[in-house]
This record gives sequence, structure tokens and C-alpha cells, in this order.
Amino acid sequence: MSLAPLGQMAETYSLTGILALMWGAGASLRLAIELSRSWRLHRAVMRASIASSDLRQVVSPRAKHQGVHLQIRQSGQIGSPFICGVFQPCLVLPLYFRMTQAHLDIVDHELAHARRHDVQTALLMRVFGLVFWFNPAWWACEQRRQLAVEIACDADVLRRKDTESVRSYARALLDTVRMESGSSPAVSFGVTYKEALKMRLISILSPAPSPKWRRLALGGLGAMSLVIGSAGLQMAQASGRAISTPVFSHIVLEGRFTSGYGLRNIPSGLPDRTRDHGGVDVAAPLGSPVYAPAPGHVFYVGDNYQGSPAWGHVIGIDHGAGWTTLYAHLGDMHVAVGDQVTAGFVIADVGQTGLSTGPHVHVEVHQNGERVDPEMYLPGLHSIAAP
Repeated sequence: MSLAPLGQMAETYSLTGILALMWGAGASLRLAIELSRSWRLHRAVMRASIASSDLRQVVSPRAKHQGVHLQIRQSGQIGSPFICGVFQPCLVLPLYFRMTQAHLDIVDHELAHARRHDVQTALLMRVFGLVFWFNPAWWACEQRRQLAVEIACDADVLRRKDTESVRSYARALLDTVRMESGSSPAVSFGVTYKEALKMRLISILSPAPSPKWRRLALGGLGAMSLVIGSAGLQMAQASGRAISTPVFSHIVLEGRFTSGYGLRNIPSGLPDRTRDHGGVDVAAPLGSPVYAPAPGHVFYVGDNYQGSPAWGHVIGIDHGAGWTTLYAHLGDMHVAVGDQVTAGFVIADVGQTGLSTGPHVHVEVHQNGERVDPEMYLPGLHSIAAP
């Protein structure tokens, strides 16, 4: 045998060996990451205490009704509920959890994960991830699959809900996200935080059933989109889901809820106040930041709103599709008419301007010019209003 073929064989074996070593190194690193994540989760669950008997008496029947037998724990180290456990499901709830209908709907979402065996499926996908760690198309598909699972569990919870209950669920989801210090296991599941939240809210607030042929066609397009890593939001828009409600994803103010929407008692000596309160009042220290809850453009900045000085300093933001928000009794204002703002942008500080009994912000939400209850749409207000 000539020396040339031997040299080519040695070069081939050498290249194969190098590729095998590279794959093995990547798979080992991925395995170390997965084991570290599993260990941290295990420690967090073990540190959680067994839920109170009152809480178990409420949650356990709901779980049994869905054919799920699980352990229930509570922890002060988490911001949102999650389900875990390959062999025995374990539901871990945050300490702030209340037995309200909205919070119980969040629990039903986690129970849907258990009933669908999503934890076991996720473990299998993590094993595949060890094999295909080098393939970006695999990770794109897996991220979209995880988001689709979240949307499916949302749909399972909301299947028999009326419109008001649906909005209450969306608001509870936003409040849950607000309690997280980072990417929430109940929201992101490997998809970018803002994209996952936005797509879930679009799916919750603007469901659009499609005929079977259209779903099949969109499924094919979706598969191609997953392979090339295209944005899931474009898929939702292509399926005809119109975003009729802005995604109010940021709190307006950290403070104390002092007055709700609708009829209220009027303090004496304030003749300009009416019994029909068109918004909510949130008290906070002077100078506290006031945030835009969603993207939009500023259409009003100034005093003497609607010809009355009682409003004090006022800012109005147009969020599109007929939705606007209004903020009154402000202190320093940091925007001008025509400015574009994003969710979380500081638009002003808490003040005590106009006819005001103390430092606070009056917040209104308008839909096509009509006042609606801000608690139904803005995140955080439900939490600070709860007893």
C-alpha cells in the first residue's frame, strides 16, 4: 500500500477524533449546566416549607378534580408558582399567594402542566439538548415549543371563562411577573422574557380561532419559521390575531392604594370632586417615580386639564388602538408632548398639585374615550389594592 492513502486515512481519523472530542466537550459542559440547574431547583424545593392546612384544603381538591396528586409547598425565595418533580409533582407557591380566584387560576395553569406531563417532556428535551447542543435550529425549536406549552396551559385555564375573568387572569399574570427579580419560570421557559410575556398576553386577550385548513397551513409555516429561528410574534400576527389591547407590562407606581374606580365617599370641603371616581388613586412619597405602563406617545403635558386646575400637573399617553392613560396631581414632569415612551419609562414624579389631600397620583385608563377600571388592565394595582 502506498504512503499517500495511509496519510489520507490518518488525516480523516484525526479530524473525526477532533470533532468527537469537540462534541464530547460541549455535551459535558451542557450536562454540567443541566445538573447545576437541577441541583439548585432541588435545594430550593427542599428549603420550601409545607403549605398551610388552609391553603392545602383549597388547592388539593382542585388538583384531585384534575386527576393530579401532588405535594404543595411555599417559599419566600420565589416570585411565581411553578410545578416540578418527575415522579411526584410538587407545586411550589410564593408566600404572597392569596386564595383569590385570579391566583387560583394561576394554580390551575400549573396543574395543567402536571396533567399534561410537561415536566417529564421537558426532561426528555433536555436530554436531547445534550446531543444537539451545537445546533442553533434545535434550540430555536425548543424555545418555541416551551412557549407553545405555556400558551396551551393558558388556554386550558381560560376555556370556560368570561371576558372579565380573562382580564383578571391576565392581570394576575402581570402581577406575578412583577414579583420576579428576573426571568420567571412561569413565563419565559427559555424564550426571551419580554417576547414570552407579550405573546402570552396577546394569546390571552385576543384569541382568534382558525378553521382547520388554516391551522394546518399555519402549522407548516410555523415549522419552517422554527427552523430558521424567526420571531414567534410574526407567527401570531400572521395567524390573524389582532392586538386590540396594548400590553400594559409595567407598573405605574409603587405605593398605597387609597381610592378605587367608581362611586366613592367625598371628603367634605372638596366641592369639585364628584361621586363617580373615574380612576384610581395611589399614594406614595413625594418624588417617587411614575412609570409608563406600555409604549405610546405623549399627547398632553400641562395644567388646567379640561379647564379645571383641580387636576394639577397632568400627563396623557396614547397607546394606540383607542387606548390612552392619564396621570394627575404629578410633581416634576419629564416628558413633553410628542415624546415616544416605552414601558417602564419614568414620565414624572409623585406630587401634590391641584386639588389634592396628600402626595399621590390619580390614574385613568380610557378605551375609545370611555373611562374603564384601571385595575382591570394595569399591572400591580390589583396587588396593592388587595387587603
